[in-house]
Amino acid sequence: MVSVKSNRNRVFEVLDFRLTQAIYMTAVITTFAVSPWSNFDPISLPKMFVLSVGSFAILGLLLGSHKYFLTKSNRLYFLLSFLFVCLMISTVLFSNADFYSQVWGTFGRNTGFLTYLSLIIMSLATSVVQNKTLYERILFVFVFSAIPMVAYCSFQILGLDPIGWSEKFAFGTLGNVNFLSAYFGLTSVCSLVLCTSKKIRSNIRIVLILSAFIEVYIALYTKSIQGPIIFVIGTAVAIMLYIISFPKTRLRTYLLFAFSITGVISFLLLIYALVNKGPLASFIYQPSIVFRADYMHAGYKMMLQQPWTGVGLDNYGSWYREVRGEISTLRTGPNRISNSAHNILLDIGSGGGVLLALCYIFLNLLVLVSIVRLLQKGQAGNPIFVASVSVWVAYHVQASISINQIGVGVWGWILSGLIIGLSKCDFDSSQSTHLLTKAAKNTQLDAKVPIFVFFGALFGFFSAFSPLNADIAYRNATKTGQFEKIYAATNKPGSTEFHKELLLDFTQKNRLESEGWMVANEITKRYPRNFYAWAMLSVSSIGNVEEHRIAREKSQKLDPFNPEFKNP
Repeated sequence: MVSVKSNRNRVFEVLDFRLTQAIYMTAVITTFAVSPWSNFDPISLPKMFVLSVGSFAILGLLLGSHKYFLTKSNRLYFLLSFLFVCLMISTVLFSNADFYSQVWGTFGRNTGFLTYLSLIIMSLATSVVQNKTLYERILFVFVFSAIPMVAYCSFQILGLDPIGWSEKFAFGTLGNVNFLSAYFGLTSVCSLVLCTSKKIRSNIRIVLILSAFIEVYIALYTKSIQGPIIFVIGTAVAIMLYIISFPKTRLRTYLLFAFSITGVISFLLLIYALVNKGPLASFIYQPSIVFRADYMHAGYKMMLQQPWTGVGLDNYGSWYREVRGEISTLRTGPNRISNSAHNILLDIGSGGGVLLALCYIFLNLLVLVSIVRLLQKGQAGNPIFVASVSVWVAYHVQASISINQIGVGVWGWILSGLIIGLSKCDFDSSQSTHLLTKAAKNTQLDAKVPIFVFFGALFGFFSAFSPLNADIAYRNATKTGQFEKIYAATNKPGSTEFHKELLLDFTQKNRLESEGWMVANEITKRYPRNFYAWAMLSVSSIGNVEEHRIAREKSQKLDPFNPEFKNP
């Protein structure tokens, strides 16, 4: 007979395995999910939808097996994550921003409450696996997911893209060359580190090395500096960790000293290059760097102006014109705007306030503490540790100059949970090197577990379905060219402020003055900070002098340094 304890261990083993499968399958599908034939936004919306379904299915698995998973949880990480969610809820309820735009996020970004809640679930779930072999599996799935991305990008570069949206630009399924470049920067670092493992077969090692160099080449081809920079930084972190793993001799001391000096000099040269100075400027400096500085400065000002609740989750764009300042307004013209601070910390802080930003910082500090613990355990030379840490650092470098693109960000949050879970592993034990032992393969889970998973996935489906469906309806309506159908689509649950703006633009281009007046008024009632609607009302042929005056004053208040609306 099989003992009760033995059977429990097998159940726990199966749960860990299934949880790991769900994590990397959700992440991979999220990264590749696009819907160019049905959606007006073919990138962010399908990614949010997949992430929502997958993460809530994972939450169902956790809840259905809570007695087991709670025995392995990191209480502090759970507490900080719970606080992060509570602070987001507070922002959604009390920031005075539109409720639905905060839940689903702004058009083209979709980094609102639902996305961050899903990312928190993914990170927490990864942290409770606490199995070295399964963590290694996640890292290998991550690096091998780049291979089909490389194949698709090759078709895009050759002009053979079956979708026909790339025009020989390589952006894969991430919608932007910067995101693709960053993604390949992360996967190439991970590939090179994993190929140093003694357990890797020679043919796999060759594949990893070749794929890494191809990914770096494509990142360079895009002319986006994000991938090359984070590749260099991630590789440098990996080298430093391997040096730390050397025996404590004079050679190790000299290498660390030389590496530190080189790192400091390289960092200073990088800073100079970012302001168009020094020998690296011609390779690194781009005009967009100045624009990103404008966006970050505006995000910082929003966080200070609304320190408790922020301006509303993913509502940066509604405040940008007002807080950007005169220099940013006039640098390239008042119509250069943004709906993101291009810095994840500032996006979180501007949207949710100082406390939410601090909570995000503490979540990452906890990861740093876990890294220190792993170093103390002598894991500096462990390829799993080196790969996860180097990629995590590289991701956060990218996060300091970019938005939280869902297809890339999901891996960053998974890595946070992976490092925390890895710090809980017992490296001295003889933990199985098999993904699932033979004894556990035929073990049946409690019948309630798949039920919880099903209802979790169902909840995730309905949580993200409305904006996806509304966007499909809008795209179909625009094909008709009929105002009534487009107007009906913009009133469907899940339709965004941006869809309304596009409708307003449609009325202007087709000289539908009365319809445009109606749409603009509807926008200002639901989204009182919408500059475009107020500006249209101020110059409309409909309306009296007083209505025009009010609209002009609102426009001037929302964009105080715009020369078109300055008081005479």
